[in-house]
Amino acid sequence: MRIVGFVGKRMSGKTEATNLFIQQAQVCGYTYRKLSFVDTIVELFAASKQMSAEEILYTYSEDQYLQDLWEFVHDHTAKDRYFLPMALIHSLAPGERAVIDDVSSIEELEVLWRHGAKIFKIETSPEKRSQRGWRYTKGIDDTAMETELADMSPHVFVPYGGFIYNNGTQWDLEKEIGNIVGKYLFQEAIKVD
Repeated sequence: MRIVGFVGKRMSGKTEATNLFIQQAQVCGYTYRKLSFVDTIVELFAASKQMSAEEILYTYSEDQYLQDLWEFVHDHTAKDRYFLPMALIHSLAPGERAVIDDVSSIEELEVLWRHGAKIFKIETSPEKRSQRGWRYTKGIDDTAMETELADMSPHVFVPYGGFIYNNGTQWDLEKEIGNIVGKYLFQEAIKVD
């Protein structure tokens, strides 16, 4: 399992699941790099300006940075809606393993799935998300990036590798991630031998 991704609403535990997956995979002898689409956008934008991501932050005012970054993403995705997920795939070295902590669009899911990724959906109740600090924010929680995959009808086929039910306890989340690591990485180890 070279690429793993997590889908879920804000504060559902995607980042925590990603970190636990990386830790547990490492115990089993597998090294995974944490990737995000946001980091990929920033790196591509910086490269287009012939700067590092750090230089961009020091050179631009926050308002100008956000405006130029939005225009960069809009220009590229208007030409090719698969631009961003393909850029993330191309950022991987041959044989490198990665975990993407926030898969949020159909295009991201489709590209990752076509490249053999296992995508897991994290389900968390609004009450548990609230306990983690989530509050409904208009303009964020109602955008397509937040709802497109997380709210998709169960009647629509989505090639998830499985579901993780995050009830808010560290122990249970570790157990859920351990089941994934055990199932997929153990099977992979057996195939190699």
